[in-house]
Amino acid sequence: MLAKMGRYAFFHGSPQRAIYLQKWANDYADDWTRTKGFALLSIYQSYLGLHEDAENSLSRAHGADNFLEWSARRFKADHEFFLNFADGIFASNRGKYDQAIAKFNAALENTKDMKSMLRNLPGFSTLAQIELAKVFADTGELLIAEEFTRVGVSGVAGGMFVWTAESSFFLIYFSEILFRQGRLEEAERISEIALQMMDEVCVSPSAVPRNVARSIIGAAKAANGDWVGAIKNFQAIKDSEADDVKLWNDRLGSNAWLGVSYLQNGQIEEAREIFLKYIARTSARYGQGHYNTVEAKLFLDVINSVNRPDLNTIRLIGLSLDNIVNNVDASNSISAVPSRIRRIEVAIDYYLDAIFRNFPKISNRMREDLLKASFRAAQIVRARKVSGALLQSSSRTDVNDPELARLIRSTQDARRRMATLREQLGQGFTGKAGDRDSRYVAAIRKEIKDIALSINSIENAIVKRNPKFANVLRSQPIDLEQVKGILHSDEALIVTFSSDRATYVWATGPGGIEKFSQVQLPRSELADIVSRLRQAVDTKAATFGEIPDFDVALAYQLYKKLLAPVETAWKSAKHLIVVTDGPLAQIPFSIIPTSDNFPKDHARALFARYKSVPWLIRDYAISYSPSVEALTSLRTSKPANEFTTAFVGFGDPWFNLDQARLAEADLAKLPDTTSVGPQLRRRSARISRSGKLDDRSIDSIDISKLLRLPDTAEEVLLMARYLGANPSKDVFLGKDATEERVKTMDLTDRRIIAFSTHALVPGDLDGLREPALALTPPTVSGAEAASDGLLTMGEVLNLKLNADWIILSACNTASADGLGSEALSGLVRAFFYAGSRSVLATHWAVESTSASELITGLFKSLASPASSKSVALRSAMLALIDGPGLIDPEGGKVIVSYAHPMFWAPFAIIGEGADLQVTQ
Repeated sequence: MLAKMGRYAFFHGSPQRAIYLQKWANDYADDWTRTKGFALLSIYQSYLGLHEDAENSLSRAHGADNFLEWSARRFKADHEFFLNFADGIFASNRGKYDQAIAKFNAALENTKDMKSMLRNLPGFSTLAQIELAKVFADTGELLIAEEFTRVGVSGVAGGMFVWTAESSFFLIYFSEILFRQGRLEEAERISEIALQMMDEVCVSPSAVPRNVARSIIGAAKAANGDWVGAIKNFQAIKDSEADDVKLWNDRLGSNAWLGVSYLQNGQIEEAREIFLKYIARTSARYGQGHYNTVEAKLFLDVINSVNRPDLNTIRLIGLSLDNIVNNVDASNSISAVPSRIRRIEVAIDYYLDAIFRNFPKISNRMREDLLKASFRAAQIVRARKVSGALLQSSSRTDVNDPELARLIRSTQDARRRMATLREQLGQGFTGKAGDRDSRYVAAIRKEIKDIALSINSIENAIVKRNPKFANVLRSQPIDLEQVKGILHSDEALIVTFSSDRATYVWATGPGGIEKFSQVQLPRSELADIVSRLRQAVDTKAATFGEIPDFDVALAYQLYKKLLAPVETAWKSAKHLIVVTDGPLAQIPFSIIPTSDNFPKDHARALFARYKSVPWLIRDYAISYSPSVEALTSLRTSKPANEFTTAFVGFGDPWFNLDQARLAEADLAKLPDTTSVGPQLRRRSARISRSGKLDDRSIDSIDISKLLRLPDTAEEVLLMARYLGANPSKDVFLGKDATEERVKTMDLTDRRIIAFSTHALVPGDLDGLREPALALTPPTVSGAEAASDGLLTMGEVLNLKLNADWIILSACNTASADGLGSEALSGLVRAFFYAGSRSVLATHWAVESTSASELITGLFKSLASPASSKSVALRSAMLALIDGPGLIDPEGGKVIVSYAHPMFWAPFAIIGEGADLQVTQ
């Protein structure tokens, strides 16, 4: 009974009481229950950070189990479950992730044979499932962590704990995983549900799980810019802990998100008080060099700059930002990256504003120094978000070295383990006087020191084996002088940084001209402009006649506010390389007009009036890079090796047997027309044979409901023809366009790899948890392999490529995926990591016929002498804009012009856009 009360207390948010009750229960336990009793005690102590006590209890549990070798064999699985579970918790806390995974998997296996305590099994087995997910989250495998968490939560929800404290307990873990991914709205919603559950089952107002849920909500609101809402949630935690001031000060009174919320809400002194407590807490627990301490110091400098934005304060913030860049923990705590990045964005916003306010007061020489400092600062956030995969990709083109790969993996594992141990060191342990000098603390400190020495040794070995990996392991923001060195004579670089208060633009181009501009256009207003522009191109229109007009005047405002102030730096260039962030990553710069000479009258053909718009693409080839650092890495790495095969393409997959029969009988027909006009054929998973997901005609679909895209077959065949490829060996269509073929082929000798099909995002299909490309499923291809027809982001990461270019002629492959608002989607990042130097992706769901015409025009241009990727794409776009458009095959009349940006503008080159032509 005492043990059961302890379990009840644990799941109701009182681990301290659970420990008290379990100790009492152990005093009265017989030999066969003592194993489980001490294992449970170790689990409870671990959850409170009492790691030395937990280790002692775990040791006693194993001792008791050894005593039972001759008896109680009927309950062997029960004992082994709790021992494995407790061992997994202990290994996870020590950063021994492989051991933890093995132990949690063993515990889950034990549940199949357990004989007793069946009523308590759902709670603890689900907890083991979620602890396994936490290990994957701590090692950066957030999508795997989410999948395990979903399985665990559904296991409880489908069992006897539908609306209980246990369910709320597990939902909080789920929301934490979502928050770590940067999926803030989902995390907030799940935590809200958990709070409702706790209200229903009368969980204590001051229970730890309740306040954890509130802190997640508060952090999510802060990360989304709802500073008032964040403060309100943190205040609720403070009110619930009014009788325990020490608990508030230790856990949340020095919470970084609360301090940032006060700062952004104009409560400067309140923010200062929070960060003073924060820096005192982190320096005492973690040390002066730990990331948390460095971040706290940065925000104290930022707070000082609000009322005193002088050059000395700017210098101090700059030094703190340099410490952030150089701090080893900045790249260690992978699971915390989205939230940390958002906070650093706030700090950089104040830093850039202080720099700009000093420009009128200082000499030209000092302006130049501050310009360079601002350029470096703006790169910090973006480099942490997206450049790592691209940097690794560019380095991988030079070497296939198993020993090098082993060394890289070793340093990654060591950094993660160090981060875990440092976090554990700061948790306070038992809280007893003198505990920080205990044997356990000393052992952890020694292990951290040994790991640091090991990391340095491994990294030196990596750099010695391949010097280029110094950029991967010890990446730094790129100086303007370095940028000038990698730009070609006809190129200009445009970099943007949008913040809560303003947008900043840097440009450097031919002749070394540099310009910097601050625009009073906060991220929220910029997001509104971009959203309004996207309504005309990312449309739900079913016919050409329903496509909305594009707001040319609104698009010109972006030129006037963002590009015109720095145009002297880029105006004389021919190729613009754009590095954007935030809302600007959601639109291609090609749709920005360069003057207010807008069309005044309507031409005869639908959308033909857009032919006269002075789009930026008319004068400039444009490509994009995820970061300045990534561009530099690509430009300084050795070009891809010679290829034995120029091309391989996959297109026109069949998603069900009906499609296969129609295709084989050559009965597939174009869609019918309506009175409004011809129907659009878009490569979008949002439309299926069963309805439109956006209109909620159906909740979700499986792969068999996707529409076939028959014109993609011709598109891939034309690519092959222009590149001199062999259609019978290098093109896989219909039944042959399978996931299994992609994963089993040797693709390392292919220079260009094309996928012409649907691109999917989580939620598009039943059970889809990550971005994917839709290919022919086994039910149609007849393949025996265990595949589902979906080439997911995780599977792309495992491909071995050496490609110069990946063509994703699909929908929405360049749009942000919600994970930290990166400019690159998950699929694009995955292809970079797998070994591609550039990707052709799309910003919205393309119209199928015009997309085929543009893609084939692109490859026709690439076969021309002295053409590059970006120049060829520009030529194909202009051909579409100025061409006749869609012609009625029977009457020969123009049905619609392709001059509307919906048709010609979705494609973007991400990565290296200035390579030489692809010859046949």
